[in-house]
Amino acid sequence: MAWNPIGGAFEKILTKVSASARQHGHFSREIMALGKRMHKDVAHLDKSLQREKEAEEKRNANKMIRDAEKTIKSAGNLSKHCDMVEAELVNCRALAIQNLRKLLGDIVRARENGFNQTTANNMNAKIQEALAEISRGSSKCGNVELSVSAEAKRAA
Repeated sequence: MAWNPIGGAFEKILTKVSASARQHGHFSREIMALGKRMHKDVAHLDKSLQREKEAEEKRNANKMIRDAEKTIKSAGNLSKHCDMVEAELVNCRALAIQNLRKLLGDIVRARENGFNQTTANNMNAKIQEALAEISRGSSKCGNVELSVSAEAKRAA
């Protein structure tokens, strides 16, 4: 058992009291029994405090484990959202490249056939359509990015 100052003080008192009691001859056994009982009570309290301390440490460790599990779960959700953003970005990029290739092909054909007002209007409309498609793709990516940002804030 670890030394504790309270128990040590009782031992000092017992030593002094027992010496005094021996001088007077009587009450020695009663005083010694009382001192020993007090010493046992202190030891019992010391053990109880130690158990309480261990229980508190266990509660704190369990709380830390629960917090870590929540963080891991949030990180998993964030990873899923990041995968979703990546897929959206790949789709947006592919769609933009497809539209630009199509537009480039139309421009080459229009150049070969000669420009007129109708061709210029058609080209302008196709350019606006391609830009709108790119904008829609960016908007989709932006929405997914916002949801990832919200998930990251929840994880933090």
